Amino acid sequence: MMISKFKTELREPEDIIVEMFDDTDSMYFIAKGACEVTITDEKKNQRKQCNLRPSDYFGEIALIYGCKRTASVRSMKYSTLAKLEKSKYKEILIEFPELQVQMKKSIYSYNDKRKQFMKNSIQKVEYFQDIGDDALHDIIYSL
Repeated sequence: MMISKFKTELREPEDIIVEMFDDTDSMYFIAKGACEVTITDEKKNQRKQCNLRPSDYFGEIALIYGCKRTASVRSMKYSTLAKLEKSKYKEILIEFPELQVQMKKSIYSYNDKRKQFMKNSIQKVEYFQDIGDDALHDIIYSL
């Protein structure tokens, strides 16, 4: 049931798959190949975050929170990706609502400088000091 929801994409080395701050809302799973994740800092310097390999995924933050992309991803080799668009993701959630809970828990562990700065700033406001992870991330990615 789930496999029919994906679209296959083939990418060449150096292809930009997603760019930081884009408005797209789909996610990708790597079947073959490798990708590099980079983040652009406040001084416009690109910094490598990590490399992704088969079975890794990316784009889930924009998909779940409806925000702009939080990183750029480019293919390092010839890569085969499975693309999941938001409308198809919602169809999957009807059958497997726990999927979103698990994906959000994974997102909570991401710890880049921008996210950490926003989290610390929000939690300095007395009203938000005891806010739960789910609401805190909703605010972070809405900003």
